[in-house]
Amino acid sequence: MDIVVGVRCNRKLKDGRQMRDLMVRGSLVKPTGLDQAMCVSWVWLYRNKEPEQRFVMSNLDLGGKYLARVGKRRWRTLRLFQNGQGPLRT
Repeated sequence: MDIVVGVRCNRKLKDGRQMRDLMVRGSLVKPTGLDQAMCVSWVWLYRNKEPEQRFVMSNLDLGGKYLARVGKRRWRTLRLFQNGQGPLRT
């Protein structure tokens, strides 16, 4: 099964670091509580012209840029349906 999920920036990794400490998109890491290595990337979303860093994790090695694109699309779609603030709002 293919999984793409958003995670908190303070999610702990097995080596003691947190998600926000990662420096390379597409890194394969093992989060605490999971036995499987996951591919991690992040996107910068702008809410009210303020940047907000969001992390996305997948069980497939999709590559950093592609995973970031998938994550950004996911959050835009979620925002559209939850807040009604998407591009289709009149």
